[in-house]
Amino acid sequence: MRGVIYEKLNEIEELYSGDIGSEFVNSLKRGVLGKFVYLKPYKDGYAMYSLEKDLYYLCFALTTPLEEYVQEYSIMTTAIVPFQGFIVCDGLIVHHNVSLGKNMAKEYRDGYWHARKSGQLIKVV
Repeated sequence: MRGVIYEKLNEIEELYSGDIGSEFVNSLKRGVLGKFVYLKPYKDGYAMYSLEKDLYYLCFALTTPLEEYVQEYSIMTTAIVPFQGFIVCDGLIVHHNVSLGKNMAKEYRDGYWHARKSGQLIKVV
C-alpha cells in the first residue's frame, strides 16, 4: 500500500494538499522508499544503508525504537523522510528475516564510518 502512495504523490498532492498540507507532501517527495540495511543505533541516530541508492543515512524513529522491530545488520523495507531538519523512519517496516553475516556486517559498518568521516553520511534528505 505504501508503495502506491509514493507512486502517486503528484496525484495525492493535487487532490489532498489542502487537507494534509503541501509541506508534508513535499517531505514525502524527498523521502526514500526501499530496502535498507539497518546497521545499529548510535547516540545521534540510527545508521541505515540504502541498498538501491548505495548511500548511508542517519535517521530517527518516530515513536518506537527500531531495535524493537529488527535486529542489527538485517534487511528491511521502509521509508525515510525528511522532517524539520532531520530524517525519520516512517515506522512502517517490512522485515525480510535476513541478517547479515559477520564479514558483511563489518563491511557495512566500515562503510558507515567512512561515509561519516568523509562527509557523505546523509543526515537530511
